[in-house]
Amino acid sequence: MDNERYEAIIAEDADRAVRNAFKRKKRLVPTHIQLYPYQAERAYTRLLEGYTKKIRAEYKKAMPQILKAYKDEIHTDAAFNFTSLLGALLSVIRKNTSKIILGAALVGQLLKVGEQTQKTALTEWKKTINDTLKVNIYDDYYMGDFFQDNVSKWVEQNVSLIQGLTDDMATQMSELIDNAYSSGLKVTELQKQIQAKFDMDERRAKLISRDQIAKLNSQITQAYQRDAGITKYKWLTCRDERVRASHRALDGKIFSWDDPPEMWHEAKSGKVYEGRRCHPGEDYCCRCVAIPVFERDAVTLPIKDDKGNQK
Repeated sequence: MDNERYEAIIAEDADRAVRNAFKRKKRLVPTHIQLYPYQAERAYTRLLEGYTKKIRAEYKKAMPQILKAYKDEIHTDAAFNFTSLLGALLSVIRKNTSKIILGAALVGQLLKVGEQTQKTALTEWKKTINDTLKVNIYDDYYMGDFFQDNVSKWVEQNVSLIQGLTDDMATQMSELIDNAYSSGLKVTELQKQIQAKFDMDERRAKLISRDQIAKLNSQITQAYQRDAGITKYKWLTCRDERVRASHRALDGKIFSWDDPPEMWHEAKSGKVYEGRRCHPGEDYCCRCVAIPVFERDAVTLPIKDDKGNQK
């Protein structure tokens, strides 16, 4: 038997296996609940907290000089320009923090977190396929450039995001000190405000990690499903007390990958639609997932044969 004929038979077997899972149904919705990549989220949180501490250390090194200049300026008629001095000090801090962020280590660390997210997504995808269609899929198929591109773009975006955080911190610190100076705030009160700013940035790191991992997981999930011929999904929340009302209202409903639902929030006047349309995981800090809706005549998957080869 020639290779072409052999491959045709294998393809027929694969198609038959999938169709057998449907029996007389035209549509199947998996019962397997796909896990959210919490491990990757925790890894990204640790990464961001580490960089936040390094950035904060740069500010702490310069803080005695900044506070002394601030104290001298508000208690004396010193001739030097406090604003210019502050700008110069913050410029040095910004330069030093940029060196930290733009180092090769950050790219490698982000890539590791991205690959960890992808690994979880692929594991859950395989479980969903096996549990629903009773077939095994070929892992290496999902290691191709088309799927890896999601992770690569995410790494680039997050390098820019973290760089933006350092720029934002410098701008906000400048505004905080300028406002304190304009209102004649005492040095001790200024120190308290600066510490509160540092504490807020640490909390922000956790929110960013959740948001960015959720977005990458959503992108990977959508790529897997669309590639498999899936056009619709069932929205599934984490079903806990942290789920926002607008997402709770979407739980269990079917949507098209081409037509995501519009987001809204509650106000005194009722629902306020925001004009944003999101798939699960795309909204800010959204932990929801998209459960695939398999259509009998549309499924295309890289199924393994009995020898572990792709059919």
